[in-house]
Amino acid sequence: MRTRHRSLALVAVALLLGACGMAAVRPPAAAPRPLLVFVHGRGHLDRDSSAVRREWDRALRMGARELETGALFDERDVRLVWYADVLDPASNEGCRRPDEQASSARTEDASLLGGARALLGVLAAALDEPQGQREVRGLLGDLLYLADPWKRCGVEQRLAATLREAAEAKRPVVLVTHSLGAAVAYRYLRDHEKDAPPVWRWVTLGAPLGDSQLRALLLGEQESALRMPAAVRSWVNVVREGDPFAAALAPLLPSGTGRLTDLVRRAPSGDPHELTNYLRDDETARAILWSWCDAFGSGARPEGCGKVTRDVGGTND
Repeated sequence: MRTRHRSLALVAVALLLGACGMAAVRPPAAAPRPLLVFVHGRGHLDRDSSAVRREWDRALRMGARELETGALFDERDVRLVWYADVLDPASNEGCRRPDEQASSARTEDASLLGGARALLGVLAAALDEPQGQREVRGLLGDLLYLADPWKRCGVEQRLAATLREAAEAKRPVVLVTHSLGAAVAYRYLRDHEKDAPPVWRWVTLGAPLGDSQLRALLLGEQESALRMPAAVRSWVNVVREGDPFAAALAPLLPSGTGRLTDLVRRAPSGDPHELTNYLRDDETARAILWSWCDAFGSGARPEGCGKVTRDVGGTND
């Protein structure tokens, strides 16, 4: 009987040690997945944010199919920064204005802005066609972003919140911006050099940042020279031939910067500035998806990443 008890005790000890050993070799928790952050451009005033997000997602997947990647990102990997409602002339969205009395110069600026808003509002109301009304309201929204610091602050807070959440979750960010969205991101990243969350890659599509006058409006004459934002690890600027708003940007940076690549693509059909036409292009998709896969580091990547064997402009196996 004593021998039997001793055998049972040895079996129990062996099972316990085996369980401890299994716990010791338990695989570590999966690393956080990189995040695709989309920022839309102008012309979204009356659009549905969910529909736009699906549109971007579908167009990028079409570009990825050209690479024959297989499964890559899913819904948990995509965020859309939506700010069209902030720039709606009829909206009170935006940062709260300070209660203290504005200076006379600021009061004069506000008066000019108010006059412009009233004039464009009357013009929009006078138009019979809904499309024409949307265009005028959209133009007023663009004016508000450039001229009203509190509206601009409200727009940039949307982007800042998304980047901050990603940083807190330790998710590397691939930032994809179109048209005015590139100006929004550039101003935020330049204006917050010391505290902007890191961006693994920034991909600009149809960016109007080659215009020195626009950069001066965004940041002031003293800061109008194009600079690489400190938070951005790499930057790919995609330009479709015929896009009147886009331009090569690498020549505008000081020599030796080396982190900005211009990707010039043919525009065989359709509106060269249209966002979905950019995303359907296979090399544009490569610029986005190679960096998304690369951001996994040594962690387990989706199977489709095995097909994205090079970055744009070179070989990076």
